[in-house]
Amino acid sequence: MLSLDIPYFIMRTVLFLLIVSPLFYFLVKYYKKNTRILEAEILERKCAEKQLEDYKGQVEEMMQSRTEQLQNEINIRKEMAEELQLARDVAVKESRAKSVFLANMSHEIRTPMNGVIGMTNILKDTQLTDEQKEFLEIIEISGTNLLSIINDILDFSKIEAGQVELENIPFNLRRNLEEVVKMSHLRAEGKRLKLFLTISSDLPDLLKGDPVRLKQIVLNLASNAIKFTNEGSVSIEIEPLWQNDIQLMVKCRVADSGIGISEKGREKLFKEFSQTDISTTRKYGGTGLGLKIAYDLVRLMEGEIGVESEEGKGSVFWFTAMFEKMLKSDLEKLEQEQQEDDIKNISILLVEDNYISQRVARTSLEKDGFSNLEIAENGRVAVRMFERKEYEIILMDIRMPVMDGLEATEKMREIERNNPQRRHSYIVAFTAYAVEGDKERFLEVGMDDYVAKPFQPEELVRIITKYAGKRELRMRKAFNILLAEDNKINQKVAVKTLESFGHHIVLAETGTQTVDAFRKGEFDIILMDVEMPDMDGIEATRMIRKIEREGVLVGTARKRTKIVALTASTTKEDREKCLASGMDDYISKPFRQSELARALSI
Repeated sequence: MLSLDIPYFIMRTVLFLLIVSPLFYFLVKYYKKNTRILEAEILERKCAEKQLEDYKGQVEEMMQSRTEQLQNEINIRKEMAEELQLARDVAVKESRAKSVFLANMSHEIRTPMNGVIGMTNILKDTQLTDEQKEFLEIIEISGTNLLSIINDILDFSKIEAGQVELENIPFNLRRNLEEVVKMSHLRAEGKRLKLFLTISSDLPDLLKGDPVRLKQIVLNLASNAIKFTNEGSVSIEIEPLWQNDIQLMVKCRVADSGIGISEKGREKLFKEFSQTDISTTRKYGGTGLGLKIAYDLVRLMEGEIGVESEEGKGSVFWFTAMFEKMLKSDLEKLEQEQQEDDIKNISILLVEDNYISQRVARTSLEKDGFSNLEIAENGRVAVRMFERKEYEIILMDIRMPVMDGLEATEKMREIERNNPQRRHSYIVAFTAYAVEGDKERFLEVGMDDYVAKPFQPEELVRIITKYAGKRELRMRKAFNILLAEDNKINQKVAVKTLESFGHHIVLAETGTQTVDAFRKGEFDIILMDVEMPDMDGIEATRMIRKIEREGVLVGTARKRTKIVALTASTTKEDREKCLASGMDDYISKPFRQSELARALSI
């Protein structure tokens, strides 16, 4: 039984091995194959990991390098920013220093110029000999020329600093250009040159823009043309380039038959302190700023400027400028104002007992268009007429029956003092008995001027025109004005000018005196010098506005007083500082009577 079992076991074992061996073979073979594949994948993975490690190292190196570059760039930018900030601080400091210098220079130069020009205007209103008039004209011309040079320098500085702002007001184009011709006429006539003005019929007479700057440009070009022309003519021509319902672009040409400009010389034009050559400066003079200022102003007026010239064959300077057209409402308003300002409508009272003198005066005045004339045969009648009606100019005979001219003048001035709402009337003495001391006597009783008999018609018209031109300075009432001014010369100029228009003046020489005077009295207007000892005009204005505010709080309010800066400084910053302190207006010294009239309007 045992023997039979053993072979069977062997047979089963052999059979099992026969069955299992191929399977085991295939399993081993599969295992080896998979093992090789796995080993290949592991090797490939290791290679990839090595490559990744290498790439990671490269990236880290690149990042480190880039980080260092960025850090260097950041450091460079920081250094640049610091340098730029430093440069900006230096530029701002230099700009402030320049502005301070400009303001100081303006003040130091224009203050004495105010005395020169102001006293010249006052002297012109006095009786002078022909020789004295000639001397005074020389002073006036020299002062005007000096002021023109000063203004050129200041204009250039203001334009460079961006402080020039153009006005946009209605103006008469033809009238302004004719004024340029009038101003240039004497110089042209002195050189025996013909001066022509041609205005296109396509241009409207009335436009809106900056007439002062337009005249400045045209006058500069015309003056240069006359300066560099020895024979022949100078012509000013203006025409529209294009226009629509709102705007208008004009082109102005100033042509001359002068020395001309070489190609090399043309390259130097429109640059500051530059002329074609040194010999030109020596021979013709000038600062070399005029064309540069004209160039900058034209750019501000949205235009262009240029020149066409050939040496020895004259020159043509041209420029374009943009203006606004006048609306219908603007035209109607302006026309009404012009009618009100027409000097031919000025009201005149002739006080004269002699019939022949009455006829001569009436005929002379009506011939020149002065038709608003009434006549009184003696002083008493004149005073009665004056009580009922305001007259702008009174021609007063001195020796008359019933009441003479001196007594009539005293009564008229008394009427004005008792009625502060009345405007100041100009009284001119008519006399055939002008001897030494009479003029002082006339002025003492309140007369403004005198004409000696027998008078020439031209003399009568001249005196009327003189005071008619001052009509805008005749306010609705005689103002009570507080004048804050420390300069003795400027005090005299301002006081004489204001008193001649019938105003009452209270003088203060420091800011503290100004504030004290304001506390004690009531004033219609304060003319405030900006630079004064003790307390300047800016601080004094702040104190006055504070007093007004405190009065409102405690229930003792008084009307707000108009304060006008009276200063030789001309920069935009100065004007803004004045207005920020509480001032209402600003006049630059030396001031013109028209500017004073505008500032005194309430």
